[in-house]
Amino acid sequence: MINKELREHQWKAFVRHPMFARSIGVKIFMIITFSFIALEFFALGFMLDKICLELGNYTSPVDCFNSWLLYIIMADFVLKLFMKTNQSMQVAPYLTLPVKRNKLFNFLLRKEFFSMWNWYLMFLVVPFAFKTIPTEYGFLKVPVFILFIFLLGIAVSLLAALTKNWIKSGFWKAIFPAGLLAGILVLAFKFNFPFGDYTRLFGEWILRLNPFAWLAFMACFLMLWFANRYQMRSILYQEMQGEKMKDSVNLFNLTFLDRFGSIGEYISLELKLITRNKRLRTQLFTFVVLLFVFGIQLFSNSVIQKSFFMQLFWFGFIMGGFGMIFSQYLFMSESSYFDGLMARNHSFLDLMRAKYYFYCAVSFVIYLLMLILIYYGKVSFLFLTSVYVYYAGLVTCCYFQNGVYNKSYFDLEGSGLMNWKTTSSSQMLISMLSMFLPLCLAAIIGGVFSQTVACYVMLGIGLTFMLGSNYWLEWTYKRMIKRKYILMDGFRSN
Repeated sequence: MINKELREHQWKAFVRHPMFARSIGVKIFMIITFSFIALEFFALGFMLDKICLELGNYTSPVDCFNSWLLYIIMADFVLKLFMKTNQSMQVAPYLTLPVKRNKLFNFLLRKEFFSMWNWYLMFLVVPFAFKTIPTEYGFLKVPVFILFIFLLGIAVSLLAALTKNWIKSGFWKAIFPAGLLAGILVLAFKFNFPFGDYTRLFGEWILRLNPFAWLAFMACFLMLWFANRYQMRSILYQEMQGEKMKDSVNLFNLTFLDRFGSIGEYISLELKLITRNKRLRTQLFTFVVLLFVFGIQLFSNSVIQKSFFMQLFWFGFIMGGFGMIFSQYLFMSESSYFDGLMARNHSFLDLMRAKYYFYCAVSFVIYLLMLILIYYGKVSFLFLTSVYVYYAGLVTCCYFQNGVYNKSYFDLEGSGLMNWKTTSSSQMLISMLSMFLPLCLAAIIGGVFSQTVACYVMLGIGLTFMLGSNYWLEWTYKRMIKRKYILMDGFRSN
C-alpha cells in the first residue's frame, strides 16, 4: 500500500513541476532520440555474433562477449557516472509519518529496475542471446543470460551512485576511481593481463547455473544495495544536521591570491563556483577525461601528426578547451543571483578580467605539461607556443563574445551532460564560429604559405590580443552593460 502511494506522489511531483510543461519539447526530442538509439542497438544485436567472432579471440560468440564483460562494465560505469542522475525524492516530509526510512530508501533503489539507463543494454543483448545462446547452451539458458546482464547493469548503477555520492564529499576523491579504471586498462593492454579469460569463465559458470558463481554475484549485488541504503541514510542525517557543505568550506582557501586584490578574490570565487556546483563540476570532470583521451591520441595517432589542421584542432582543444567550455557561461553561471550582482557596487570588468586570467592560467599549466611532447619529437616548440598564445589571445576573445549573448537561466545543480535547457541556436552558432573561424584562418595560412609562417602569424595575432586584452575586455564589458536588462530578463525566466 505504501509503495503505491509513494509512486503516486512521485508521479504527481513529476507532472506538477513548473518546468514540466515548459520543457515538454525537449522531452519529446529526447524520447525520439533515444528511440532511434534503441533501434540501432536492436539492429546491432543481430550482427553482434559476427562482430564478436571477427574481433574476439574465441571461436564462440558467447565466449567472446563474456571475455569483454569487464570492459562493458567499465564503459557502462563511466557513462552512468557522468550522465545518470541518482534516484531522489523529498524524504523530509515523510519523516513525521509512521513510515520506516528503509522503506523509503528501498523504494528509491527499486526504481533502478525501471530506469532506462538499465534497459538500454537489453536492446543489444536480447537479440544476441536468442540468436547465439540456444545453439550452445539450450533455449532455457536465454532468460538466464538476459537476467544476468540486466542485474549486472543495475549493479553498475548502484556502484555509480555510490561513487558519485562519495565524490561529492571531496572532488579530489575522483582520483581513486579514475586511477582504478586506468590501472585496469594499463594491465590489460600494456601487460596483457588476461582479464578476458576470467570473465569468460565466470560467464560460462553463470550460464551453466553454477551455484557458487550465482551466490558470489548475488552477494555483491546485495552488498551494493545495502551500501547505497546506508549511504542514503548518512546523507539524510548530514542534511538534517546542516552538514551538507561542511567538507567544502575550506577547500580553496588560497591565500596567495589575496595579493592580487579584487582580481585574486574573483579568481578564488570562480574556483569555488566551478568545484562546488554540480553542473560546472561535471563539465570540469568531462574536460579532464577528454584531455586524457586527446593526450593519448597525440602519442599514438600518426594521422594527427601528418595533418596541420588536425594538429591545430587537437592541440587547440587541449590548451584552449577549458576556456571554450566555461567562457560560454561567462554571466550565465551567475544567473541565479545576477540581479543581486547588478545592484551592488563592484566592478564587473574586474570579474571578466579575473575569468580571463584564470582561463589563461589553466591553459598555461596544460601548456607546461605538453612540453614533454617536444622531448619525444611529436611537436616543435614554435608550434606549441604559437597555438597556446593564439588560443589564449584571439580564440578566447571570440569565446567571450559568446557570453554576452547567452541569456538563459543556468541551473547550477542540473545535469552536466545531455542538458540542452540553456542551449539556443544562436549560442551554438556563435560557439562554432568562435572555434572554427580562427582555426580555419590558421589552416589556410599554413596551406598557402607554410606551417612555419602560420605559426609566426598565430604567435603575432595571439600576442596582440593578449597584450591588448584590457581593450577588448572593456569593449566586451560595454556591450554587456548595454544588454544587461535583456540578460536580467532572460535569467529571470527560469
